[in-house]
Amino acid sequence: MQNQVITIFAIDDDDEYLDSLEAIFKPYSKKFALIGTFSDVSDDDGVEDLLDKIDLQKPAVALMDFSFLFKGRSEDFGLDLTRKILIKAPATKVIMLVGDQEDPDEKRLNKLKRSFGAGACAYLSKGSTTQWFEGIEEALHGNRYIDPETLKVLAGSIKAGEPFNLTPREIEVIKYLSEDKIVKEIADIMIGFEGKSITVHAVNFHIKNIKVKMDVNTLHGIISKACKANII
Repeated sequence: MQNQVITIFAIDDDDEYLDSLEAIFKPYSKKFALIGTFSDVSDDDGVEDLLDKIDLQKPAVALMDFSFLFKGRSEDFGLDLTRKILIKAPATKVIMLVGDQEDPDEKRLNKLKRSFGAGACAYLSKGSTTQWFEGIEEALHGNRYIDPETLKVLAGSIKAGEPFNLTPREIEVIKYLSEDKIVKEIADIMIGFEGKSITVHAVNFHIKNIKVKMDVNTLHGIISKACKANII
């Protein structure tokens, strides 16, 4: 996506909130373009209108309101819309926006699980707009992004016997780090989509998440904790 404007479409039940998004993206207009918004999906015709607009404009990213509420619709309407968008426009990355700053940890993690289960590729807090740009870019790199505060909650929720909730890819990265390989070497070794090597950016993204999950600041800290937990 380098040197290419990232097109964004936003869906929310609050027109005033949608209007406010223009001010958020305007300072970054050379990199991000808000090309459309939609709120009127109170009936089936509205849903079809939304899907037609997504299909016509083909945005790189759709920002979806998790708590999209309309009378007569289920509480998971935002998740339902996510699934419909991905069927209509599978190339569009759906990013879930959640106003969950006051949610208890269990509820926040439940929302996270359901968001990814519906096909969202990133989970961002409405109140932390500074994280949006990183989250959008990571999603377009094929990485699943969780806002830092929610990621800390996730890391702190791990039960005994499930050390750090590391993904298989993260464990693979730790293994190569323990063999004293640098990031570029790890990127060349690891295989991603279509049988190609992954990028240095992707390796650094995995390392960043590993540090949060393991509550360490250095590569040495990663290796030390991994050894103690018998991960490597």
